[in-house]
Amino acid sequence: MRGAAGALAHDQRVGGELRADPDGDDALLLKSMLESGGIAAQVPDEHAAHIAPPYVLMTGGVRLQVPDEDEADARALLAATRDSATPDE
Repeated sequence: MRGAAGALAHDQRVGGELRADPDGDDALLLKSMLESGGIAAQVPDEHAAHIAPPYVLMTGGVRLQVPDEDEADARALLAATRDSATPDE
């Protein structure tokens, strides 16, 4: 149950926390990648990362979340992206 343009629907339960990054910009980049793959995502700490970075770091970093039903697909997409970005040795 996705909202418009891959956004989370207002009543949609979000429980799949994929990761927490020390850098809000990385979380926003990953959110954009997920949304381009058709997976709704949110970064609930987006503004706090810019306003109070020490607080966000103390609480574990900037969170990237997806709906529970999309968590497996989101993890697979991020893993595939990570694997394709790793240079061959």
